[in-house]
Amino acid sequence: MPRQPLAGVMLRCAQEAHRQADMAARFDEAYGALALAGATALPHAPLWQQLDLHRQSLRDLARFMEALARALPEEVAVDTAAPAQAMTLGALADRVAPSGSAAHPAAPQQSGEADFF
Repeated sequence: MPRQPLAGVMLRCAQEAHRQADMAARFDEAYGALALAGATALPHAPLWQQLDLHRQSLRDLARFMEALARALPEEVAVDTAAPAQAMTLGALADRVAPSGSAAHPAAPQQSGEADFF
């Protein structure tokens, strides 16, 4: 497996953390809209606060990874095959380690809509 610059891997991880934070923000906004529409949100206020903290934490992790990536020398490279194979979500592995996740089956494209199972 070819080695990948660690800075690029870190930036892809940061982008994914931003993507996850965006999703958390959408959940937070939807929950807020439900509360404004008259749904009883008060019993779930601690969960709502945890969701907001989760979003903020993802953003901070992304910023930290971006800063680390900028600080890394270009010649620092890693083989991402084993770390990607340790991941259980193939589409996520493909996004953060594109050439290191061949063991994961291709995932269907996401519509951006919520999937209920």
